[in-house]
Amino acid sequence: MLLALLLSAAVMGSNLDYALMTVPQLEAAAAKGDWQAEVALALHYQTGLEVEEDLGRAEQLYTHAAAGGAPLAQQRLGEFYYDARADYPKALRWFKLAADQGDADAKWSLATMYELGRGVKADVPTALTLYGQAAGQGQRDAQYSLGALYYHGSAVKQDYPKALGYFKLAAAQHHAAASAALGWMFHEGQGTPRDYQAALAWLVPAAEAGNEEAQNDLGLMALNGQGVEVDATKALYWFRKAARNGQVLASYNLGWMYEKGLGTTEDLPKAYKWYHLAADHGDADAQNAAGWMLYQGEGVVQDYDEALKYYHLAEAQGNDMAMNNLGLAYEEGHGVPKSYAQAIAWYKRGAEAGNVYSLDNLGLLYREGKGTPKDAKRALPLFEAAAQKHHFYALYHLAQAYEQGDGVAADPVEAYMLFGLAGETDGDAVKEQTRLAAKLTPAQLERARIRALAWKARYP
Repeated sequence: MLLALLLSAAVMGSNLDYALMTVPQLEAAAAKGDWQAEVALALHYQTGLEVEEDLGRAEQLYTHAAAGGAPLAQQRLGEFYYDARADYPKALRWFKLAADQGDADAKWSLATMYELGRGVKADVPTALTLYGQAAGQGQRDAQYSLGALYYHGSAVKQDYPKALGYFKLAAAQHHAAASAALGWMFHEGQGTPRDYQAALAWLVPAAEAGNEEAQNDLGLMALNGQGVEVDATKALYWFRKAARNGQVLASYNLGWMYEKGLGTTEDLPKAYKWYHLAADHGDADAQNAAGWMLYQGEGVVQDYDEALKYYHLAEAQGNDMAMNNLGLAYEEGHGVPKSYAQAIAWYKRGAEAGNVYSLDNLGLLYREGKGTPKDAKRALPLFEAAAQKHHFYALYHLAQAYEQGDGVAADPVEAYMLFGLAGETDGDAVKEQTRLAAKLTPAQLERARIRALAWKARYP
């Protein structure tokens, strides 16, 4: 919950602008019992603005102002207890008093407490009622909160059209997070046809207002050429802004840009820096990426123990690439005792999650008989599963199996076709295809060409 920082007069008909008053002027007005001056002065003491921070003095001023019954003062006292003291029961009490007088901000604050179960037992129906009342009064945070509830569908039935409607209401009042949410819904086609231009129209103002989610989304759109020309430099610009604003996914994306040299020169130490930051904020992809750089000693001093720590953090969140990398660590014996049995166990977990590297690596261990009886037939479906996802190593290994008749009837036409598919991203496969071409007839080469077209159609 964000502390309201508006110091200007909130009572209809007031001729004073408390935001322009100096602290001595506010002190003088507060001493005369001006509750608005007390609220404004309390905020100075709470935030240390132009005075030394003094939460005790802030609490005293808020309490005295709220005791007079003004709902704004009661709302601000509730915010103080929520934000500065984390005293949820007291915050709840003051929010209720203000909400009972119809204060829309207090209703939103109270709804948030019921939704999250802070200071009161979680009660989503009550939260929805309060959000609805506040939203109906035009309270933009309540409109956004309702949109978020219907968007995520965790506490209520997911309803994208309703989410879209509430986000639009809040965005019309310049709610940056609502604008960002609308942009993403148009980007994904959720509750509305996919429309990249509409997405940009909502995301750009949100990003320029400092919303880190919108900034990261604009970076992704620039990188992927969605609604705009592909522009890695522009992507880097938005990722940097978002990452510096604390957006965790942007930190990962920025690390990836530095690692790959996209929009900038390759800089592995910077890549590790941003991966590490995102990893320490719990992002599983970043944990795996940081682990890989530590394992390889790229951009950072090689440290197998630290690498394995990050791999385990990532795999605990279901990251299948980290499962594969743990299998590799056991296969190579780095940071752990070499163990093909453990390697197989981790590769199996990764393969079950659909990781193409794990499928291929497990197939290789079966084919070579490492930690298990040699079994080329058992390897074949693993290579096939990864190859169907365009994994060039698996395509290469599957081509070898067909050329050599290893676990399958030899078929040089199939081998040639598979080397060709692998060769679209691997130079060694091109050499193998060229070597094999000398052994095939024109008719066989034509059959391979037709098979390749059929394969691409079947596995686009």
